[in-house]
Amino acid sequence: MKILVNPTGICYNKSAANPVFPRFFFDWSDGMRRRILRQTAPALSAAVITGLLFVICFAIYGIFPLGDKSIVWCDMEQQAVPLLLHFKALVQQGESIAYSALDAGGMQFYGVYFFFLSNPLSLLVLVSDIPADMLVNLLVVIKLALASGTAALWLCRRVPELHPVPQVLLAVMYGCSGYGLFYYQNLMWLDIMVMLPVLMITLDILLRQADARPYLLALSIMMLLCFYLCYMIVLFLLIYTALSVHYLVEKERRGKIALQLFGGSIAAAFLTAAVWLPCFLQVMDSARSGSIIDSLMNSYLVNHLDDKLALLGCTAICFAVLPHLWKPIRTQEPVTLRDRALCLLLTLPVLFDPINAMWHTGSYQAFPLRWGMIPILLLLTLAARLLADRSAKPLPLPAAARYAIPAAVLLLFGGAVAVLIWKGGDPILGYVRTLWVDEVGFFLLLIPILLAALCYWLGLRLYRAKQIGMPVCAALLSLLFLGEFTLSFYCYMGSAADTDKLFAQTVSAADRIEDDAFYRVRMAKKYAHANMVGALGYPTLSHYTSMTREDLMFGVKRAGYSSYWMEITGTGGTVLTDAIWNIRYLLGQRADFPSWTEQVWSDNTLSIAKSSMTMPGALMLDADPADIASLPSGSRAAVQAYLAHQTLGLDDLVQEYAVTETSNVLLTFGDGQTVSWENADGTQHLEEFAGPAFCDMLTPDTEGEIRFAFFVKGRQALYFDLYSQTGTNLGNPRNQAVAVARDGRTCAASYPENSNNGLIFLGEAENSYVSVRLTVKHGFDCESFGVFGLDLDRLEQAMPQAQGAELAYSRGVYTVQVQSEAPRTLMLAVPYHEAFTATVNGEAAQVLCVNGCQTAVQIPAGESEVQLRFHVSGLRAALILSAAGLLCCLLVLLLRRRIPARVRAAAERLSAAVLTLILRGILLLVYVLPVVLCIVGGIRSIL
Repeated sequence: MKILVNPTGICYNKSAANPVFPRFFFDWSDGMRRRILRQTAPALSAAVITGLLFVICFAIYGIFPLGDKSIVWCDMEQQAVPLLLHFKALVQQGESIAYSALDAGGMQFYGVYFFFLSNPLSLLVLVSDIPADMLVNLLVVIKLALASGTAALWLCRRVPELHPVPQVLLAVMYGCSGYGLFYYQNLMWLDIMVMLPVLMITLDILLRQADARPYLLALSIMMLLCFYLCYMIVLFLLIYTALSVHYLVEKERRGKIALQLFGGSIAAAFLTAAVWLPCFLQVMDSARSGSIIDSLMNSYLVNHLDDKLALLGCTAICFAVLPHLWKPIRTQEPVTLRDRALCLLLTLPVLFDPINAMWHTGSYQAFPLRWGMIPILLLLTLAARLLADRSAKPLPLPAAARYAIPAAVLLLFGGAVAVLIWKGGDPILGYVRTLWVDEVGFFLLLIPILLAALCYWLGLRLYRAKQIGMPVCAALLSLLFLGEFTLSFYCYMGSAADTDKLFAQTVSAADRIEDDAFYRVRMAKKYAHANMVGALGYPTLSHYTSMTREDLMFGVKRAGYSSYWMEITGTGGTVLTDAIWNIRYLLGQRADFPSWTEQVWSDNTLSIAKSSMTMPGALMLDADPADIASLPSGSRAAVQAYLAHQTLGLDDLVQEYAVTETSNVLLTFGDGQTVSWENADGTQHLEEFAGPAFCDMLTPDTEGEIRFAFFVKGRQALYFDLYSQTGTNLGNPRNQAVAVARDGRTCAASYPENSNNGLIFLGEAENSYVSVRLTVKHGFDCESFGVFGLDLDRLEQAMPQAQGAELAYSRGVYTVQVQSEAPRTLMLAVPYHEAFTATVNGEAAQVLCVNGCQTAVQIPAGESEVQLRFHVSGLRAALILSAAGLLCCLLVLLLRRRIPARVRAAAERLSAAVLTLILRGILLLVYVLPVVLCIVGGIRSIL
């Protein structure tokens, strides 16, 4: 019988003896203790060395715990740290992870938890007094050290004959690789980096022994830790297993392995359904969902290549080992054929962006190699195999040159590293400023990357040809690694270290509000990241994760609040919308607060003010829910008028002011927008607002001007708007269109912007002339444009008369006690969610959506107790699937020997065929079709 064996000695034919790869998980023989020691000693050594390297670097750069700096920035600053604090606040308040009233006006927190916080290390925030922005420093080091440890376990099992020193060194390279240094801001991705080597071990067990139990366990754990990246992991393991089965496994065993693979994968999917199904449904409700086809047709064929190569280049030995795969080999070893195919399929997404987008579920905004830990681990494994095989032909070099040439290249490499750290400046630090590698910086970094790759290649080649010994080889590889790690740490972590004054400043505002009623807080301007308000323990409309609901995000933006990408900033709005959404406190600076607020706390940097313009959290409306299901389109001034009539019965509350003068611009308006409703006396009320605006520059290189000059009768709050409802694109053609000033005082130096695209509060005016001047930087078009005012005296009189009742909230349940003279619609200051169930006086009631994103129920005449209870979407069905999956696994384990051989053989044949079809499907859908769509889209744009 022919046995296919790869160069590491691992045999994928179960009938052959394999003393090198013990059944680690199940064989507790007499030699197990020695084998455990032999396999765990390198893992412990790699983890400790990685930790020590980071500790030394932390000491040099003054990073906590060896300084007062934090490595918090980007997504770590905007998501990881605030969400850790958010989780802590929920636990302290006795809440569950199912629902949180703190962010997004109240949201399903279940998906957020399993997207960001499900690693057990997150629990440290509950038991530690270390500030969260410092705690994450430790979490990064712990996770990267664990990654080195698991990589050492994988290398010990995959290449057991390799000397322990390079085993440990290559494992440390994995933990200190560019993936960790580029993407450590996304703490949850490091969990998958830790688990990938473990998954590879279980895949080898599956291929060799056709035993899916370890694989099932590893995949399930990865699904629990970070279900998002598991899409990429599953895509890889299907490719890897299909190629391994094709090249390395005998035909008669392929079906059995394929059946075990599918069985383990399906079992893992069922067992973890309680996590991924509710989270998937939550993502589908978010603003992140969109057309994959449109995204691919508008993509570039080659894009962000410098970022991808810079990430991989932090571990330059990855480039040094690639030539080995493609050198001519007379006897085409099956493992080499497999590795060549795998290398090609992993290289194509690096080179062609549409394929890379499909590796990222169809699109991405940043971090273009989120699956980059996979090629790094595989190429380090290839390096281990090369170091274990010393059968290469000698290089035709004199004895002295064997040492002189690598030493010379090493000196050049060290010099390049020193010069770049000393004089490289901003170009090589561009990533920590913009999330993208600077083009000039990339070419500067390419010099040490290429020198290191050349030196790595020389060292490997000379050692494999027995022209240098292990001490020299290990010293050379270690020096190269230390040089590239020093440069990479400086570029991507050390330069990002800061004292994080923003975090300390924001946290100082925690626990400053003494109010037993249910309320919300918003920032007057974006002084902190959106998630930080909820992290302080204050309920807010603000939120930023991939779980931000689309209807809420677009609904509050139409009402006048800022939002972009997946973030509801929460700034903007009006005094009316603040009252409707139960926003009773403002967080900002004293100068931001209007006259209807009273300061309740200040530390001379940030202050908190309480508003007197409030309404009950549950408002009784006369309108039928179907008639108020959505907000008017077009002008946001019209939305304010609509809401004023709906909630307070006020007509003519909003006064719009006309443009009085323009300079160097041609400003035109489309058809005006009419808002109408029936008055209490039965007459029809009509109110017309300006239509869409179109502004063109007469002289493009010169700034233009638009002026509003008007007299304000009475007391008004004034607002300016330049708005169009947009999707989740990071860029907006209207951004930075104008600078806004009132009476010579700058209100916005650049508007709109991503962080500020809600209504601009121009201040108050009372019986006085007002001048608003717009400096136009570039042309624009928009749905809503202009200056308008809200009559504050009328609002001040009407709001105390608003009919409704206060909201109460506890543990996912909103409660309202309300008295009504007739059947009415009760609108709650709670974002709508399909997972709510309502009861009125103990009887089930329909949960309705009004104003595009708010919750309402209908109540009868008389006294009513309304309860709104939250249930995680899809959780009940997911638990049934998980229970069914567990039951099926138990039945298979108990009855597997009783399955007829004929049935088993048929299932194996079918599984082998399906695995082949899946690989072909992946090649078509992930590799071919995206490139075709990209090319078609490019041709269409030209035509």
